[in-house]
Amino acid sequence: MTTKNRHALLLLLILSFFPSVDSRVDPQSGIIRTLHIGKAYLRPYAPGPTFVKDPRVTWMPVPAHAWSLGEEAKRNLRIYMPRSQQELLDKYDVIIEDGMYATDMPVNFIAWLTDGMEREGLGFLMADDSSSFATSGRHPSWYLTGIGDILPVDDTAGLFGPPEQFHCMPQIPDHPLTRQLPWEEVWISSSNKPTIREGATMVAEMSPTHWVNVDKPYMCYWEIGEGISFAYVHK
Repeated sequence: MTTKNRHALLLLLILSFFPSVDSRVDPQSGIIRTLHIGKAYLRPYAPGPTFVKDPRVTWMPVPAHAWSLGEEAKRNLRIYMPRSQQELLDKYDVIIEDGMYATDMPVNFIAWLTDGMEREGLGFLMADDSSSFATSGRHPSWYLTGIGDILPVDDTAGLFGPPEQFHCMPQIPDHPLTRQLPWEEVWISSSNKPTIREGATMVAEMSPTHWVNVDKPYMCYWEIGEGISFAYVHK
């Protein structure tokens, strides 16, 4: 899968999935207002250009990839993150995290997010990265924070991806995220190999090209009160 197609798939996930499960949108325009934290770059190999081209989405980037930005990552979090829960709820519908230290995420923001999902229907998506989920044991685990409580997957530090890639194996017939796509032609990779939690819905699994892929989710979600938390185990 090319970089462009990977980013288009992430946008498809936002556009097709979150509105279809009665998630939040801007009540005036119907646009999905996204807050993207981590590898939120307006660069050819990042998702940013795909987001800004689609009129159905507004994209607020907070670049916070510490090991490429250094102290600038923390500065961006101080300047550009919402200053209150009300600001978070007034401005955003879906929060995306991909590529930052779990310990850099402001503790008050985590509390606002988890409460906003429960009561106000915020959507949350974590995409795969070496710093996502339990981070393969190489970075601080998200399960040491309140984000770990809302993820629809469990993960074990140290269980990480082999060089072998995998195919997407859809688990729900005619699902909007998997239908009419040539998955047998697409090779995918992920750093993490989490397991689905009881009560979560498996949209697609990894094909068993290696033992660590067996029964592992590629896309899954669950409801947190009024909101939705989605695990997208794909770089």
